[in-house]
Amino acid sequence: MSVAASICESVARRVGAAEIDEMVVEVGALSGLNPDALEFCLEEAARMQGLRLGRFEIEMVAGKARCACGHVYEASDLLAPCPKCGGFERDFTGGDEIVVSRLVVESDGEEDS
Repeated sequence: MSVAASICESVARRVGAAEIDEMVVEVGALSGLNPDALEFCLEEAARMQGLRLGRFEIEMVAGKARCACGHVYEASDLLAPCPKCGGFERDFTGGDEIVVSRLVVESDGEEDS
């Protein structure tokens, strides 16, 4: 709930009382967030923040890792080994982010993005 509240607070600061027609939140596969739980919490946090939230969607973003063996791959789990060598010595280079990637608001009868 705290992540959803933080997203909604940030959006509310940016758009004020404008109605949000569309919002897309990108969630990294390695962020540890459950997309269904985040969706539920976003609806509640938006209501608590007084945001008029129209359509929103959550898009999952693949995790990225670079293994010590040099293999670069998409990682869907922090605990899974490298698919090439089976090793666990790797750096995660993406997939833990949570980003509002699209925000369409209606203000004075005109749409802004």
